[in-house]
Amino acid sequence: MDQRGSFGRKALPGFAPEPAPSTVAPPAFTPTRASFDFAASSDPGPWLKRGLLALLTLPLAILFVDSLVSGTELITPIDHQGLVVMRWLGAADGLLLWLVVRKEDAIRNRTLGRRIIICVGLPLMMVLAFDALAWRLANWGAFGGSDAAFETASYPIKSLNHGRKGRRDSITIDPFGVGESSHIPIPSWQYSQLLGTASGQCVEVQQRRAASGAIQIKTDGQYVLQEPAPVRITSC
Repeated sequence: MDQRGSFGRKALPGFAPEPAPSTVAPPAFTPTRASFDFAASSDPGPWLKRGLLALLTLPLAILFVDSLVSGTELITPIDHQGLVVMRWLGAADGLLLWLVVRKEDAIRNRTLGRRIIICVGLPLMMVLAFDALAWRLANWGAFGGSDAAFETASYPIKSLNHGRKGRRDSITIDPFGVGESSHIPIPSWQYSQLLGTASGQCVEVQQRRAASGAIQIKTDGQYVLQEPAPVRITSC
């Protein structure tokens, strides 16, 4: 049987006529889960947010590491103007921290009252953190690389503090009235012994002086796991 092409013409062997162009549109692209995962991974938003969080909470990390390794404190006043500037920086840091986390589900799903508390609490927390950081910077600046010898001194006991959350029992002193108490760790048995009898007593410390007149004392840290050595208590 003869095979006929278009218009009744006989088709040549081994030759097929070109198909007419199709008018049907190609199927639309349907995004798959893999494409969404790729888009999410290439979105710089989450990484930018993580970077901001790391930067804004860096002062807290510095203070935590310093509390683990440092065994000294500054007990003399520092520059008041610089301290005020650091506090304002802390308030700004806390406000930015709130702006970064306020849309997170953990914050957004809370009640209005709790969100207000967090909004106020974050700047206040960072003010305290920057205040403490200012004292640490002053301590590092006055005694960084210092080879001054330590000597014995005696200061009145301001109060006793019971250790909790990893902190040890300690004696609080503020001999120069700077409003920033220094804590001298003591063993738990000595804390119990001093309860009710610390008023009017003094504690001996090891201190050294810088050329600027700043005084630094040994505190043996606050988060050291081993029990501290007992201190000597004298009458003031």
